[in-house]
Order: sequence, then structure tokens, then C-alpha cells
Amino acid sequence: MLFEKGRWRVVLALGVMLMLFVNMAVISAAERDDASWTVTCDGFRSNGGGFVLTRDNTGLGREELVIYATDGTGKLIFGPVAESFIVGGGLYITDGVAFKWDSAPTANPLTVTVFSSAGNGYAEEPVYQVQGNCDNFPRFLTPLPFPEDRVVSPSVAINASSPLVTNPENIGENYEGYLIVNTFRANLRSGDGPEYTVVARVSGGTELIVLGVNEDRTWWLVLVDETRGWIKNDLILVRGNLTNVPILDPIEAQGEILPPRFYLWITSPLYAFPLNTGGVICQLEGDLEYVIIGKTGDSSWYLVEAYCGDDWVEGWFPADFGAIRNLGALPIPIIE
Repeated sequence: MLFEKGRWRVVLALGVMLMLFVNMAVISAAERDDASWTVTCDGFRSNGGGFVLTRDNTGLGREELVIYATDGTGKLIFGPVAESFIVGGGLYITDGVAFKWDSAPTANPLTVTVFSSAGNGYAEEPVYQVQGNCDNFPRFLTPLPFPEDRVVSPSVAINASSPLVTNPENIGENYEGYLIVNTFRANLRSGDGPEYTVVARVSGGTELIVLGVNEDRTWWLVLVDETRGWIKNDLILVRGNLTNVPILDPIEAQGEILPPRFYLWITSPLYAFPLNTGGVICQLEGDLEYVIIGKTGDSSWYLVEAYCGDDWVEGWFPADFGAIRNLGALPIPIIE
């Protein structure tokens, strides 16, 4: 236990929180609440702040967090240390509390990672990373070049929870320039526009490694961990010098456009034919999107693709069952 080791002086702020998401698949891991750590040659220390616990990955009403650190060779130099805390509470580490490395590092960069464990139906998810360099080791004498691999990561399936990805804090200092996410959460997309599919999410404060920018410099192609995707200029802050970032041509900036979708408000019947002229195929779950493949001439009914049990089917919804989402303004065939 972290408390038993006597290394953690922790203020555990407990209290009931209103959960905004009921569906387990979309509840994010612990939220960073101004947590900030500094990495040194000897270990790392807290600058105050902490984390709010948001998901039960233990099945016991608690969220387990794991902390570990590696050096530039990938060698484990701290932890892993795991502990769980009550969901709805907070884990706050007093300003100035320091933790020494378990094993001496030998190369930069030194990276401390916090993640929320997989379990109880949740996948492992990053919470916080911070990176530092030790003057006793060789360090970058000149900024690293902007990476050249610009292949965008695969799109997230419709209705699937997009992964939350992160970079180590201070990673941007290794480059001539970098970006910082300037909103609570932002999507990375497969192309330079809101009509393109989502590949991942990033949290506010995440430092982004720049791969390129579109011609009018309104969208940036960035690298986060091993994920590559586009982020809108309005959602970031620029740090350092990015005048030498490659400008990508329109073909390179094109991604996978989101298909027209029918957002179903509540669990509803899927009909075999429009205008209630056919029987009910099955009941489909609400608060989900279904790909539209056609509509009636007056746009009062929409033909969608969906799974009914284990079978892939096509069926109809009346327009007033939900809302149409078609950011790419793609044509929807009229089915007579």
C-alpha cells in the first residue's frame, strides 16, 4: 500500500461527485487536477495538485492508479507502485514531497508515468506523464527534427470510445517548437476538418509534437505517444519556433470523412419499411449513432445499417426519432 510505505504524504479528499456519464465505455480515467511533478537526477517531487478519481476499474468502487518511471534506455527506475482510491474522491500529494529512484538512471530522458489500470470492463488509460533531463547524462545539444512519419492513425469506430492519449510533460522542450492543448479535451482527427473521423482524444495541457500543418495553418498534424492525427488551431497554443514545420499539400491533409449518421435518442423499433408499412425488425438501443444509407424523398424516414442481435440488417427510422449528423455534407440517396 502506498500509505504503508510511508513515502506518500497524501491528502485524500473524499466526497460524492455527480457522474456525467453513465455508460461505462465512455467514462474516462482519473482527471488531472493541477497535478505537477518535477523530475531531477535523484527522483521526482510534487509541486502540488492531484487527481480526481472517476471510474471503478476494481469492481470495488475504487480506481487503481499505477506509477512508474523509466530512463532513456527504457530501464525501470521507479515502481511500479499501485494503489486504489475511492471513486468520487481525490488524490492530492503535498507540494514538496519527493520520491527517490529505486534504481539509478543512466540516460536521458527520465519519464514518470501515471496510468489507470485495466479492469472491470475498462481498458488501461494514461493519466499523467512528466519528463526531465539530468545534466549528468548526455542531452540534446540541438533541437530534434520534426518527425517525418505522417501516416495518420486508424479511425475510431462509430459509437466506440476514442482512446485518450498523452505525451510526457516537458517533451516539447526537445524540439524547436511544439503545441499545447488549450481546452479541457480535444479530438485528433484523420484530416484537417471537423468532417473527418476521430482517431483519439487529448487532454488540456498535453504537449504535442508537430508533424506538419495544412496550407492555411488552421489545422496541425501532431504526434501523441504513437498516435498521429489532426487538431484545430483554435484548440492549441504555440510554443517556440514552428516556422520550419512542413506545410502539407491538400492530398496529405485528406482523411476519412464521417458518413451521414442517424443519432437515435432513445431505444426504438427499427422498421422493415418506411411509413410503418412493414413489421418491426428489432429494438435498437438509443443514445447511439447508425450509418445512414438512404432516405425517403421527403426526408421523413431514414434507412440505416445496424446490428440486430448478431445479424447485420438494414431498416428504417422516422426522422423524429433522432437527429441527422452529416458534417461532411455527403449526399444521401433517395430510396423510392
